Amino acid sequence: MKGVLTVMKKELRRFFTDTRMVLTVLLLPGFLIYVMYSFMGTAMTGMFTVDDEYRYRVGVSEESEYLNMFFAEMPVDTQQMPEAEGVDAMLNGMLDVYIALPADFDGTVPAYDVTAGNAAPQVGIYYNSADTNSQSAYSMIYTVFDTFESSLTNKFDINADPSIQYDLAAEEETSAMMLSLLMPLLLTMLLFTGSMSVAMESIAGEKERGTMAALLITPVKRSSIAMGKILALGITAFASGIITTGFVMASVPKLMGEAVEITADIYSVTDYIMLMFVVVSTVLLYVTAISLLSALAKSVKEAQALVTPLMMLVVFVGLTAMFSQTAPTEVYWYCIPLYNSVQSLLAIFSAQGNILHTAVSVVVNLAVAGIGILALAKIFDNERIIFNK
Repeated sequence: MKGVLTVMKKELRRFFTDTRMVLTVLLLPGFLIYVMYSFMGTAMTGMFTVDDEYRYRVGVSEESEYLNMFFAEMPVDTQQMPEAEGVDAMLNGMLDVYIALPADFDGTVPAYDVTAGNAAPQVGIYYNSADTNSQSAYSMIYTVFDTFESSLTNKFDINADPSIQYDLAAEEETSAMMLSLLMPLLLTMLLFTGSMSVAMESIAGEKERGTMAALLITPVKRSSIAMGKILALGITAFASGIITTGFVMASVPKLMGEAVEITADIYSVTDYIMLMFVVVSTVLLYVTAISLLSALAKSVKEAQALVTPLMMLVVFVGLTAMFSQTAPTEVYWYCIPLYNSVQSLLAIFSAQGNILHTAVSVVVNLAVAGIGILALAKIFDNERIIFNK
């Protein structure tokens, strides 16, 4: 028992006297998770809520005292137009909702005899489920009409004609919305995980096993060793990320079920080329950053502790795609490493990829990776770091 206590004291003393270990293992992960989950909650809320000052744009087929009564206390601006014109305005994004009322709605509905066996008056509410404002307006207006219908003992029907498509969201819009919601964060995390799994073992693992020293005494420039490792690790991580991404994209339709139609056919060859360049530059950026941290660590375990904050940062930045919903249009945002990758992925999966923005992101990421390779070569030249002195 005395020996057990001695070993315990030794290990606990070693851990708690190492400030870096205490920060990275005990304090930092919990703090970053708290921040990340708080940010995620804000992002999720912002995705499906409408600004308090926003007024819904609603088209109606005819004037109605009932509608005026409904909308009196609601943030709604209405305009009258024929049904065909209203549907066209919906498709062009000029309206959030269009309401097609039966002729003389105010007189027809109260006069309808439920026991007569005739078809009830039909109310059509057109909306776009791929647009947050439209979906919110539809939910609000449908609830009002449904409550009114119940109070009148079902004297009219809402969206009851199966031959009419009331949800005007195109399949391409739905696919782009769902994929842009999921893929930037998932792809960012998958690429980082793949990079982390190969980079730490290659750098910190070789230091721990002592094989790094043998490699460094060979007649090869340290910069060449650093570049060779980064490129090899980048290829491995890229292959891992691409294969996993393929499975993820194939599984997204299964995840959504039959209620939501999702297809990747909405993307062009240019979109896929831009995606490939973004992924390659991002992987090289990840591998370089993880390799630098691994070179500073004494073991794989310590490298994992050092990389954990970086992983949390990657997840945090990945969540910005969910928070913003649309990629920024200003070029300077794409000069920020990592953030530019996430926003480029968001634009591409939203079917709004921009060649200039993608090019800037790729160039910046490759430039930062190049600087990291030079820094790694300098670390390889430092015997105190490499040999853990």
